This record gives sequence, structure tokens and C-alpha cells, in this order.
Amino acid sequence: MKTELKDTAYPRGALPTGTLVRSIKKDRLGMVADAFYDEKIIVYTILLIPDKRNFSYINEAEDDRLYLINEYEYDIYAYLMVPPLDFEIINASLGGII
Repeated sequence: MKTELKDTAYPRGALPTGTLVRSIKKDRLGMVADAFYDEKIIVYTILLIPDKRNFSYINEAEDDRLYLINEYEYDIYAYLMVPPLDFEIINASLGGII
């Protein structure tokens, strides 16, 4: 059985790792961890940080967790005026989860 491997290089024109983004679906801030092509669309792997906008004592568990999700390039807002964070240092401080 012969399997064909796709090119796994970082997509040309993709946001750099560490770029701050907001997921439109989850409405949470995060940072780009990785990117890859799905057909002709760039898909970003995003590390979403906990949502602390609601200061009530009754929080859903989802708001207090780090999430690693995949989002299409048109499902995020990128904050391009803020320099990218050093993702390698952040990943190391989290115990190398990514």
C-alpha cells in the first residue's frame, strides 16, 4: 500500500506563531500555535486562554480552561498591531503541552 504524504511546511502567508487572535465562534482571545493548509484555506491551531471577563462566582468550566482548537482563517480576528508573543517560551512554561 502506497501512501502519499502532503507538504507539512508552514503555509506561506500565514500569521506567525504567537500572533494574538480572537476566535469568532468561541469569542475568546488566544494565540496562533500552528498553521496548515486544508485544501486552499489556511487552518490555524489556536491556544485559547481562559475567559476572565465575567467575574461572577458561577462560571462555566469551559471559561476556565486552556483550549487548543483549529479555526479557519476567516473565523478569527488577528491583532496585527500587537507584536507576536514568543510562543516557545509560553509553551515551555505550560510544560510543553504543544
